[in-house]
Amino acid sequence: MTSTPVGMRCPECARQTTKVRTARALTREPQLTYALIAINVLVFVLVELPQGDNLDAFLTRWGTIPTQIVAGNGLLTLITSMFLHGGWLHLGSNMLFLWIFGDNVEDAFGHALYLLFYLVCGIGAVANVGVSSYMYGNDTPWALAALAGIPMSAVWDYAGSARYTWKAA
Repeated sequence: MTSTPVGMRCPECARQTTKVRTARALTREPQLTYALIAINVLVFVLVELPQGDNLDAFLTRWGTIPTQIVAGNGLLTLITSMFLHGGWLHLGSNMLFLWIFGDNVEDAFGHALYLLFYLVCGIGAVANVGVSSYMYGNDTPWALAALAGIPMSAVWDYAGSARYTWKAA
């Protein structure tokens, strides 16, 4: 056994090095992440804010209502609801986390797979709200769907890190 900074290792393992990528080692510009942030901010500023007193009707029309999806209505809202936010704090915190984590995920997955991941997570969040609405017998506010993305993204982040950063099988 050989003494290493991380403890005792066999001689073969001690000679191996693990290539670790940092945020500064991104191989491609996170163009899609920047585009998603811009789209979200523009939708909020140019579409949601001007609604004023009509905001509730607007959100009812373009936000996802799980019971309507189950009935086969409003399927387009599965996509449109991903770009709606309940206020400046909601928008700001979502865009902050997208900016912090999005570039690394986009770099690991590539542009096309990252866009698919973004859309699947959004639809998964809606599914989470639908299930909770069914379980509790009422329409849970759609903004709570963001909570579903946290554990889902953690699992995907670990899987992406294991596959693309550490080159695990």
